[in-house]
Amino acid sequence: MNLRHRLFCAFFDAMGWLKIQNMSAESLPKHRRPFTPLWAARIVQGAVPAGVRIHDETIEGPTGAPLRLRFYTPSGGRRVRPLVLNMHGCGWVLGNVEMTEWMCGLVAAGCDAIVVSVDYRLAPEHPAPAALDDCREALRQLLAEADERGLDPRCWAAFGDSAGGNLSALLALHHRDARREARAMGDDAAYATLGEMRVHGLVYPVTDLTFSSPSYQRNEHAPILTAAAMHAFRGHYLGPDSPGADDASVSPHFAGDFTDLPPAIVTTAGRDPLSDEGIAYAARLEAAGATVQLDQFPDVPHGFTTMRGTSSAAQPAGDHIVAFFREHLLPDRHRAQSPDRRGS
Repeated sequence: MNLRHRLFCAFFDAMGWLKIQNMSAESLPKHRRPFTPLWAARIVQGAVPAGVRIHDETIEGPTGAPLRLRFYTPSGGRRVRPLVLNMHGCGWVLGNVEMTEWMCGLVAAGCDAIVVSVDYRLAPEHPAPAALDDCREALRQLLAEADERGLDPRCWAAFGDSAGGNLSALLALHHRDARREARAMGDDAAYATLGEMRVHGLVYPVTDLTFSSPSYQRNEHAPILTAAAMHAFRGHYLGPDSPGADDASVSPHFAGDFTDLPPAIVTTAGRDPLSDEGIAYAARLEAAGATVQLDQFPDVPHGFTTMRGTSSAAQPAGDHIVAFFREHLLPDRHRAQSPDRRGS
């Protein structure tokens, strides 16, 4: 690793932030707080591009409890914009919407899109499928209010890193299945409410909670994220009433059907236990006919895209995501080529 990545790893090591295997369940809330002070956090994590406005809103979540959403809206540009839903990482147990501000702002500015980051419920207080339920409800309400919010429901996307990449993959599968069901039932009203997912981004995603890929052995003691940390995350996330680790509702790797899924960009880190499962998932999507771009960064650790100030690979990874999303979030071109894709 180069010097910047060594500093990146040293920063996390000093904080002990991802040594979750040493954390009690009672101590987890204090590790979920955003980095402070804010100016220091932005030096390390990266600042939102100029011209992108940030504001928070609270909606009613699927259980009736408040659910916070953070909006990133670029200045100028067209009145009606694509929606891009973001899900942060940290094992469904830690993390917050603040940690992905730089990447959300980059996508908002680069794609002239409204990016919405979901502050979903965390385990172990809220085990699976609470996180996915929150993201699906946020998406449902945003699409239902598309006209008032200046969103194009026929042009939406999702992306996330680590656990958020898992949620992005699951959203794509759920959306595909819901469209198929509505089409089969001839329910045009239900079909219309689902909108059209044009693209999804999976940044070093968790796709297989059985942890059976070779990179778990190869990178067992990797910097930032170890195999032991992933086992601790899974132990918190899969509660007694949650699906098993090999269930497709939590591990998209085990989905039986990968056809008719939207284009995907998959970003992997070479020094990461999750590396091989991201590569394998990209291959499964491509084999099923999806347009896939696989970006491999061989000498970087997990989490590098959330540390723009200390990781030299973060900017090129972000630029690639923006370029891929722009290619698939151009509604005028896509409508001219495919006015009705309801067979998917």
